[in-house]
Amino acid sequence: MISRYLKYAALFLAIVAMGIALLLWCPFSRGYYNSFAVTYDKYDYPFITVELEGRDLPLAVRIGSRFPLSLSKETLDGIDKQAHGTIWQHTLDGHDYEIPSFLIPKLKVGDLILENVIANQTSEEDPGILGKFLGEEFNLLLDFPHSRIIACDTYSKLVTKKLANNHWVRIPFEMGFGGLIFHVDTDFGTCRLAIHTTSTFSHIRSSLIPSGCSSISSSFSLGGQKFNNVTFQSINLSEKLSEIDGFIGMDFLKNHTIYFDYTHKIAYIEPPERYFERIPVSFGKRNSPTVNVSIEGNVYPLEIDLGSSFPFSLRQEILEDLHKTYYGTAEWSDFKGHRYESRAYTIPEIKIGNLKFVNEIAKQNREDFHINAALDAFHSQPTGAIGLPILKKYNLFLDFSHSAIYASNNHLPLQQAGLLSQNLLAIPFVLHRDGILLSVETDAGTYRLILDTGSTHTGIRMPHPTTTAQFCLMGHDFGQRSIISIDLSSRFDYDGYLGMDFLREYPLFIDYPNKCIFLDLQKDK
Repeated sequence: MISRYLKYAALFLAIVAMGIALLLWCPFSRGYYNSFAVTYDKYDYPFITVELEGRDLPLAVRIGSRFPLSLSKETLDGIDKQAHGTIWQHTLDGHDYEIPSFLIPKLKVGDLILENVIANQTSEEDPGILGKFLGEEFNLLLDFPHSRIIACDTYSKLVTKKLANNHWVRIPFEMGFGGLIFHVDTDFGTCRLAIHTTSTFSHIRSSLIPSGCSSISSSFSLGGQKFNNVTFQSINLSEKLSEIDGFIGMDFLKNHTIYFDYTHKIAYIEPPERYFERIPVSFGKRNSPTVNVSIEGNVYPLEIDLGSSFPFSLRQEILEDLHKTYYGTAEWSDFKGHRYESRAYTIPEIKIGNLKFVNEIAKQNREDFHINAALDAFHSQPTGAIGLPILKKYNLFLDFSHSAIYASNNHLPLQQAGLLSQNLLAIPFVLHRDGILLSVETDAGTYRLILDTGSTHTGIRMPHPTTTAQFCLMGHDFGQRSIISIDLSSRFDYDGYLGMDFLREYPLFIDYPNKCIFLDLQKDK
């Protein structure tokens, strides 16, 4: 009898133990899935907002960083922390310096609560950075085309949620001193390139292309899948980074969705998107191209402004009626150097035709800006504008003479459809922080002009004659043209704007990955 009671007691305890183990195991068996909205600064660095001691704090995301968190001295001085010694920071060019580190009790990233986080002190000019926790700690989907990062434990879960599919390219990667490293086939051979989310452009070491230069690689293959051409900037890398040949920057990452499975050291990348979208365009009194944009079921006419460094701008009365999240203060200036400030917000979803944009920043418009920046008598405040950060997400064919814009992977489908002739002038450009920068030659000299659909006329810094007998792009003379001489502030490192007087006359295709414009010289199509 005693033996039987002992057996029953042992069985009961075993059942209780299994129950407790099951309770402890269940939360982790479900895995994790958390989505974070992403915004971008003027350098295209991705930012997510975290909660630190009850305050919202935007941090740049640096995938592959060895450090969990980096904060400015100003931020660190205002929070509770414990000294945690010092660490050595290494720059790309090989310089080393010692910086203090601290222990932060708690940091909230979306629904994830991180405790006892080590934070390094950054220099004042650098943004705060969230590093290792978004990478290594969690498997990640970088969905920059839709402005989000998703921490998800398995790729199959993403497939179930229809955020990925089984046709994505499977690529092994390595973890090294330089971060996440891929083998990439380029025109310069097979290169070891690291992911770098706080680099605006892709870079390759100066031993492969001359220092201070850039070069287009017509070949860029990952896992056997060919992607669009990539322009590499030359970079001098220290001996400590001898394991890599360069970096894959945001110019590539903003256009391709990638999932990193750190557990198995496998990445899944979405194959290149094929798109072809026609967007009707109308023109108002200011000759500004305007397209219809849908926000929360309402349609608003917004101007296309390739010279604006903000994704969107909207009038105050429109913003008041929208669901939005306060983002901060937007700061900008007009061509005369006058500075402006307004409130900025994150808008959940904006549609332009079939193109959808998620969690984009919109600043509040200011009427005095449009009055001061006008080149003619028309200075009414528009409903809003779509800026360069949105427009450069897609290669665009500006066919203003036929009241249309086309978003297309490349110019070949446009030629096949008879929308673009074979008589094209290829014009390389520099993607400046204020827009597309072109070199133009007039009677008075050579000038660097920003392609600006928000400018009614072509304007060049004073003193410049009001007419020029020659107007040359890449050696092609477009003949006599009118020029407005403008009081362009000396703070700008360019000379003026190529405006709508020229753009309505000559259709052109903007190829952002290749930094090249194809201008159609056949006017009578």
